[in-house]
Amino acid sequence: MTWAGTVRCVVMAVVLGAGLTTEVLAQDRPPQRPDSLLRRRPTVEQTQDSVLQPVDTAAARAAGLPTQPSRQFPQADSMLNALLREPGYAVTRYAGDSITLYGATREIVLVGSALVEREGSTLEAGSVRFQESDCRMEAGGTPTPVLFDAGTVLVGEQMRYDTCLRRGTVPKATTSFDQSGVTWYLRGGLEADSASTRIYGASNEITSCENPTPHYHINAKTVKWVSNNILVARPAVLYVRDVPVLWLPFIFQDVRPGRRSGMLVPRFGFSDLIRPNEGYRRHVSNIGYYFAINDYLDFQASIDWFSGNYVGFNGTARYRWLDRFVSGQIGASWIFEEGIDDTPGGRSMRLQWNHQQSFNQRTRLTAAVDYATSARVVERNSVDPFLQTATLTSRLNFSKQFDWGTLSLGGNYTQDLSSGTVTQQLPSLSLTPAPIQLWSDATWSPSVTFGNSQILNQQPGLIVPLAPVDGEARADTIPIDARTTTMSLRTPLRVGRWNWANDVSVTDFWSSRSPAPIVLPDPESPDDSIVRYYGEDFRTEIDWNTGINLPSLFPSTWKFQPTVGIRNTTGGPFLLRNRFTNGGFVAQGKRLSLSASMTPTFFGFFPGVGPLSRVRHAFSPLLNWSYAPAAQVPEAYARALDPTGRSPTRESPTLMRLSFAMSNNFEGKLRQDEPEDSLAAAQEQQARKVKLLSVQTSPIDYDFEQAKEEGRSGWATQRLTNRFTSDLLPGFSLSMTHDLWDGPVGYDTTAFDPFLTTISARFTVSSRTFQSIFGLLTGGAQPEPVAEGEQEGNLLDDRDLNPAMPRGTGLGQATRLDRQFDTMGGRGGGRGFQAAITYDDQRSRPREDALGDFLEQQANRTVGWAISFSPTPQWSLSWNTQYNLTLGEFGQHVLRLERMLHRWRATFAFLKAPNGNFAFNFFISLRDQPEMKFQYDQRTVRQ
Repeated sequence: MTWAGTVRCVVMAVVLGAGLTTEVLAQDRPPQRPDSLLRRRPTVEQTQDSVLQPVDTAAARAAGLPTQPSRQFPQADSMLNALLREPGYAVTRYAGDSITLYGATREIVLVGSALVEREGSTLEAGSVRFQESDCRMEAGGTPTPVLFDAGTVLVGEQMRYDTCLRRGTVPKATTSFDQSGVTWYLRGGLEADSASTRIYGASNEITSCENPTPHYHINAKTVKWVSNNILVARPAVLYVRDVPVLWLPFIFQDVRPGRRSGMLVPRFGFSDLIRPNEGYRRHVSNIGYYFAINDYLDFQASIDWFSGNYVGFNGTARYRWLDRFVSGQIGASWIFEEGIDDTPGGRSMRLQWNHQQSFNQRTRLTAAVDYATSARVVERNSVDPFLQTATLTSRLNFSKQFDWGTLSLGGNYTQDLSSGTVTQQLPSLSLTPAPIQLWSDATWSPSVTFGNSQILNQQPGLIVPLAPVDGEARADTIPIDARTTTMSLRTPLRVGRWNWANDVSVTDFWSSRSPAPIVLPDPESPDDSIVRYYGEDFRTEIDWNTGINLPSLFPSTWKFQPTVGIRNTTGGPFLLRNRFTNGGFVAQGKRLSLSASMTPTFFGFFPGVGPLSRVRHAFSPLLNWSYAPAAQVPEAYARALDPTGRSPTRESPTLMRLSFAMSNNFEGKLRQDEPEDSLAAAQEQQARKVKLLSVQTSPIDYDFEQAKEEGRSGWATQRLTNRFTSDLLPGFSLSMTHDLWDGPVGYDTTAFDPFLTTISARFTVSSRTFQSIFGLLTGGAQPEPVAEGEQEGNLLDDRDLNPAMPRGTGLGQATRLDRQFDTMGGRGGGRGFQAAITYDDQRSRPREDALGDFLEQQANRTVGWAISFSPTPQWSLSWNTQYNLTLGEFGQHVLRLERMLHRWRATFAFLKAPNGNFAFNFFISLRDQPEMKFQYDQRTVRQ
């Protein structure tokens, strides 16, 4: 807690007393020249204006503090103004019902509503006494002494100041001060030493509650400020009303503004001091030190301890260089698990680096690195349900914009926490030159991309038998590694309304394991065959595609788009090299292809009903026709695709396929009010359109050449998907997928039997949903849309658990969960109900077994919901969970209940992760000083 405002108020009282005594006895001395002064005194106008600085009236009155002096100085005449403008003097003004000057003792006494003003500070009291012989200045009487200074008010039973020892005392003081936007109230005795470097307090009460009888306060028996930098208090007791609830032997805090080195505040729960049961395992985190190295760099080191599970060491360094537009942080953490019996525990080191740098307006570097030597150790010791199913991802990207184009260079590295599989893409390069204007009607837009991706430790791996030991068979698993390198060159050329696409791509693939053994038949004895195993697999593909998009015909009606292209003879790349080509390339041919698409829109109108004056049906079919003639496939290329020769592709048949998709939209036109005389009013009453129902249907393909083959049909689409949306239910979408055929599509023996395989529904409902529906049906006003980035309620999502910058602890459960627990509440209240519900149902078609019985395939049905509501401005509830209807169990929970008190907020939180780890947290903190909190934190981590 920072006490700078209180210290300043007391120091001003001391300065005021010293200045009054000194200047009263110095009026007969000749004035000093302004150029001989080290500091120029404020002018009379500045002094008078400073008295009028505003005071927080509401805060002052709530604490029983006056907001301004009860009287003002009389207006000065011309002679007094001339004297006040004399240079070199520090002006002190007096007012009172009577003033008495004792020449022998050099004493001045102001009695009856005494008023003293100096350098913008005003003192009002029943009486003020200045006595030089005893070096005393005293203010007391009725009214009670009050000091007004720069918007701060200090009230004391008495104010005393020793001008010789330069010590000031204010017993039974009452004041208020602002700190970080919060008004604090202080009551108790205050005293300053001779150098004004130490200020002492006795029986001080501090609170932020503005009520005359505060709901809570902190009582410190003795308080000491050293040079307005360090605060020491002992003991400190927190009272709720008059009941003590928390006692600390002492408080020590650096109260200097800005970043300072010091001890970190440990995070632990009440249960870590008083164990609720014998099986509870204590844990303490954030035990460490913070180093403020300079204005651009800081560092902190901490230790986390979880009894019976692990010990963690964390280090974080943050840097920020504004002149170079550089900022970021580097974090490292180590987890040392405790072993079980004779089994040693796991070890993991996790590195995190976030960096942003702008070299100039066209050059930027961003990096987000998150790497762990053992992802399984991080997963086992995490209670974050979102981290259990997530991955550790690192990204690095450098972008440079030139006058002639844009260069982007980067890469990414991903670790799967559940399987340990590593996926990396490094480098990833993209070069996009600016479009080149060949002539007035021709533009060339080339681009180049290059990428290299690897998959390491892929599971399941290759099982290798080992020599048996003691008669027991053994085996080992070798993970699979794979690499894919790609490069592509795109050179589209636009000439008028004609567009020529010309692309070249190269793909090189390698894997440490062959997909499957190859069975090669013996040409001399077809019944015999050879099984060949390959230890690795490789493949290099070079492909070239080109085509011309002809100008569109009837763009406003039929939207007819013809295309002429050149495609490969069969499936696969144009040039191919694999283990069946003896390391050389084999090529296939090219054939001409023609295609045309048409997307017209047809409208139908129907009479209205209720608030709808008319209903319009918009039907938009998408027809796509493609044709390619038959072509021969070279024998070498066919063997490269099928080395067994059992089903060689020596000829590509003629291709003629028709694809059909459609979109249906039903829209309603709301009835209008009677038109008014004003043209502007009539324009405001323009009809509004409402989307009653929208149905989007995926394409259905029919192959005419396939239909000519014996035993085949022309249908070529196995599954069909429909998606439904409507403005009548904002936030709702329904998607259904049907398996159209009972068996493989395209055969006469396969029956047409639609079977529902997938249902996916998304629905978000809130108070705005009902307002929108009511407004649409009645023609009333619609609710204002929610601004981008603004959440309507306190619905929990990934943004609540995934901060952009890690807190530097380095542990999976100590980054997002601590942020969630430490920042709960404060979202306001009184909001309506809000819910986001998801439902996913995946099914498989029943199959017939050898006995003719149908086997019901296991379905997988899951429902998830995120619910939040605030029944009153002081209560809020949120619940995020997933439930597996098939297994009859919950997968994860994030439950949070918040209660906003007058100056406090309380939070109950429960989290359960898919791996069985869970955490329960009861958290109550002072809203005006979040560091003052009570926390019961229980976390259970599986062994």
